[in-house]
This record gives sequence, structure tokens and C-alpha cells, in this order.
Amino acid sequence: MDLKKQFDDWLERKSRDGLNFNETLLSKRDFHNPSLATKLLEYAGLRECSGTHLPSIVYNPSGIPSFDYERIAVIQKKEWEESGKMHSSVNRKHNK
Repeated sequence: MDLKKQFDDWLERKSRDGLNFNETLLSKRDFHNPSLATKLLEYAGLRECSGTHLPSIVYNPSGIPSFDYERIAVIQKKEWEESGKMHSSVNRKHNK
């Protein structure tokens, strides 16, 4: 059965019998299978935990370079200390 035929049949049953897609899906035993999400992601060609559902041409989080967080912390600490020294020298000059 092709997809259009399945969709048309579903719409007919929905209008005739009042079927609700979400309720029907949730009532299926397979829906509660923990590996279902993985299978659906593979089938749809999606990456799990990619941080986005946008196409990779729009936003590609794996294209962001990895950072050396320890190096960044050292730089931030140095700038913070220099900023503190600058503020203390300004305060001393201002209070004279």
C-alpha cells in the first residue's frame, strides 16, 4: 500500500470513526519499546543529541570547533585579575 493510500484511509477512518492519531500511536505496544526512538532516528536519517533539528546546511553543531576549556579558564582568570588590579588602582587614585 502506498503512502498516499494509507494517508487517505487514515483520514477516512478519522472522520468516520473519530480516530485520533496520537491516541492510536500511544496505545500500540511497539511505541513503548525503548529502542523505537533509535530506530526512528536511523530511519529518518537524523542524529540523536545533535542539538538541533535544523538541516546541517543551516546549523551544524558538529562543525563548531572544540575548545580548550582549561586554556580559556586561565585566560579568563588572568583578565579578571588584571581587571581587579586596574579597578583597585583607579579607586586608590580617586580616593586621594
